[in-house]
Amino acid sequence: MSFLSDFCAYLRSRSDCPPDFFLQAGMVALSSALGSGVYCDGWSRFIYPNLWVINIAPSGYGKSVALDMAEALLDMAGLSDRKLPGSFSQEGLIRHIEQHPQGVWVLQEFSSFLAVLSRGYNDGSQQWITEAFDVPTDMPRVLANERIVLHKPCISILGASSPAWFAAVYQESALRGGFLARFLFCPSTATGDYIGHPGPRDKGVEARLAWHLKKLSELDGKYDLSEIMPAFREWDQQRRIALRHDCPPEFAGMRSRAGLLVLKAAMLFHASDDYESMTVTPKALRNAIKYVETAHEKAEKFLNEEVAQSVPEAERMRIKEILHRQGGSSDWSTVLKRSRMDAGAFARAITTMIETGEVGKGYEGRTKTLALIPQFPENSREPENRHRNGHIPREF
Repeated sequence: MSFLSDFCAYLRSRSDCPPDFFLQAGMVALSSALGSGVYCDGWSRFIYPNLWVINIAPSGYGKSVALDMAEALLDMAGLSDRKLPGSFSQEGLIRHIEQHPQGVWVLQEFSSFLAVLSRGYNDGSQQWITEAFDVPTDMPRVLANERIVLHKPCISILGASSPAWFAAVYQESALRGGFLARFLFCPSTATGDYIGHPGPRDKGVEARLAWHLKKLSELDGKYDLSEIMPAFREWDQQRRIALRHDCPPEFAGMRSRAGLLVLKAAMLFHASDDYESMTVTPKALRNAIKYVETAHEKAEKFLNEEVAQSVPEAERMRIKEILHRQGGSSDWSTVLKRSRMDAGAFARAITTMIETGEVGKGYEGRTKTLALIPQFPENSREPENRHRNGHIPREF
């Protein structure tokens, strides 16, 4: 049985969500089940199979399906105590992890999680969560006058976000500083075949998948990498040469962790195929290399092309997503309300978008309306009924 193959096939029969999201959810389910029970040799410390992933797509692409199923299977496997709360105070979270050091966040909206981390009473949380990614043997924390030691905190994260909302909270400094650099981003709008309503869930399939996770949660010990080390070293050397000579500085933190992530993923791919053997196979390594390289390529393309590098740009992207969800047009007041922007900033963003030909405005009776303007190739003619000033006729 291959957990990942069966998990992805099962979800493809239930949703037309981008299939890439199923793979990511399955990988985090495996990492959550293994927790800190297994590890492999690293450069200066042991490497554990915890994984941080964010699935990214606009609303309406079924992102929650993959997250919900991964969470349901962990519950069925008797691992519900590993789920971490999405809303927390720093003190409450530390005390929770002290009691349950193996944990997973399943985050339906990753930007909300970042907002929680940025609250005053959680000051410093992002930093120590970043440190926990490497699963330190002992991690001391001080609460008031009490010293608490977290023993091997092993945290996995499976999150989802829309491009615009992720862009609104994205900060390049977080990527360079290390927090976001530890994530694998999975942006996708490549949906599967239309399913319609899939009917009742298949409890037999889910039971087999949950049983696999339960067996993995019982594993304990070190994975043997001897069969994959020659191939891994050859690949890793080439990646390190490219990192030092051909890497944009904003992506150095992410690319520098490629080797670490490949070894994590190799353990997970092996665990998907075999819940007993502790010798990682060349097949698992090949899958892991492809998995990490693909994720980094998609992440860099997404961050370069679709994520705002300034607040005004993020606001404009948010407006475009809202209009897209509304079918391409909406009344002014609805877009303003859903953007959560103040009226002045909203008006400035709309003015810029009109000037750049991204949005037009018009009226339906006395109601002010907004609409996305289709973008045409440079050498093609635009529809003749489009106004020269960028406004759309009121009949849109």
